[in-house]
Amino acid sequence: MAEQTHYSTKLPASGNPDAELIQRCAEFLKFAAERGDETDRACTLEWGSPEYKAAWAALYADADVYHELMGQIAATPARTIAGLQAKSRVYGCHTCEGADLSEPVGWSIARDLLAMEAAQ
Repeated sequence: MAEQTHYSTKLPASGNPDAELIQRCAEFLKFAAERGDETDRACTLEWGSPEYKAAWAALYADADVYHELMGQIAATPARTIAGLQAKSRVYGCHTCEGADLSEPVGWSIARDLLAMEAAQ
């Protein structure tokens, strides 16, 4: 059975009003997956060893990038269903990190939905 990912590598045409948001979401999800792999590896190292300390220092050093990307996604309004889907993938991926950290993206999705005009 093929492994499933939480992100799509298929990007929208450049004419899509959410193309930049969708690209940023894909970047975030790729970065989050890589961080997950690095975290899994760090957890297998001997506690307190130089390798353990170096692995966790690298993860903490990347935390600013992680939160900056998420903040950019939360601050960018989605204008299409594809944009909402991309944000929802980030929210779904990020909830495993803790609900308190995913809250800005969740509220951003709610604001975007409320801002869209209802289909007639």
